[in-house]
Amino acid sequence: FGNNTYLPNNFMTQCSHLNRDYLDFSRFVYIGSSSASAHTSYDDPDFKRLNLSSATTIGASAFVNRGHLEEVIFNPNKTYTIGESAFCFNSQAQRDKFGDVLTDVYMDKVSSLGRRAFRFRQSLKNVYIGADCTSIGTTAFESCTQADLVIRINQPKDNIKGAPWGATNATIVWEG
Repeated sequence: FGNNTYLPNNFMTQCSHLNRDYLDFSRFVYIGSSSASAHTSYDDPDFKRLNLSSATTIGASAFVNRGHLEEVIFNPNKTYTIGESAFCFNSQAQRDKFGDVLTDVYMDKVSSLGRRAFRFRQSLKNVYIGADCTSIGTTAFESCTQADLVIRINQPKDNIKGAPWGATNATIVWEG
């Protein structure tokens, strides 16, 4: 794929034999809806690292049910949006089936975070949201009930409404 490529909607949906360690989407500026989501009966291990360093748009449900995901590399220089349910599990049962190892998410340049973007990501420990963020869906972290989750946001206190955005036991640290 060349630079500035668009990954169309549903392009790799339900692919069960992707590279088991690293998926390099670093040339894609647009990741379409449901473009790399896993099938609900999928039980093979899938990729651990995901490079989205050029993406400006990550569509709805783009990486649903990708349980082995340990690291997501976001664009460090341009603002980007993360769509609804982009990195979530569809249910607690699917989270339990696929596993969940994503502990840290660093989103320095995210401008908006959709509803249920990280739903059921109960392994999350540290989330950082930068100063460019203008909106977070009220359920962005729905069913992330772990008490050791810390969400740091580089905004003045309560500047973005809806905290804790579904993460009922999380600690929110306003750093702006």
